[in-house]
Amino acid sequence: MPKVYVPKKRPYDKKNMETALKLIHNGTLSLRNAAKQFKINKSALSRRRTRSLGKQGRQTSLTKEMEVDLSDKIKIMAKWGFALTKPEIQAIVQTYVQENHLTTQFKEGKPGKD
Repeated sequence: MPKVYVPKKRPYDKKNMETALKLIHNGTLSLRNAAKQFKINKSALSRRRTRSLGKQGRQTSLTKEMEVDLSDKIKIMAKWGFALTKPEIQAIVQTYVQENHLTTQFKEGKPGKD
């Protein structure tokens, strides 16, 4: 191993990578053609393409604001000396869902173990 580590230079620059990814995302170029045209490794393009897909997974049952609101209230209760157990927190969420007439994926409005 050499005394001074010199990282390998990438054969492409960031601007070419972004342009290629935009063309692939728009559907004007295929992955293979973009790799040839911009002289970028096909596997590097493939890895980057999968990262730029955005949010993945199932839609959340409660919005971010609702979750923050509930967690703030639970933290205040803990600060006041009313530490809650997991089943009690589930019951609070169930009450919150029922009182606000929300449609969720919870069974009977009560969240599961996750």
